[in-house]
Amino acid sequence: MECQLLQRYATDVELTNDYVKIREQYSGTPTPQLNNRIVQLKAQLDLVKDDFSTLEGNLSRLENRQPRQIAINFVPPEPPTGLQAVVH
Repeated sequence: MECQLLQRYATDVELTNDYVKIREQYSGTPTPQLNNRIVQLKAQLDLVKDDFSTLEGNLSRLENRQPRQIAINFVPPEPPTGLQAVVH
């Protein structure tokens, strides 16, 4: 079970790195595509967070201890504004 927890942690770190990179790109040039990718990554991170919490709860029962609190929060940036349609 510890192996599963560590694998989930590694996935979380990888997704977090992707999330940070996309947010940095978005802050420079906000586009709908980047916003959509941020929303997708946030959904994936929420699932990993839930899995991580569940695994920690199971592991704590096996180890006869209280589960540790896991504080993982990702706040998405505001959606792009002032977009205009360009017709060619």
